Amino acid sequence: MTKAHEPKRAVAFGAMFVAGMIVAHALLGLIAGLGGAWVQKLIGRQWGLVLGPLLILLGIVCAG
Repeated sequence: MTKAHEPKRAVAFGAMFVAGMIVAHALLGLIAGLGGAWVQKLIGRQWGLVLGPLLILLGIVCAG
């Protein structure tokens, strides 16, 4: 965006950047959601009961 010499072009670059970020995050969210559903079918709910609290604990540890 900083290479644009005209305000119109800067707005267009900014809009393209935002649109690209939205598409990328939507696709990554879709992949994560489908992947999570696949893993749940693969290992079952019992592992979720073990991994859930473990991941919460790791998050607390990483946060300090």
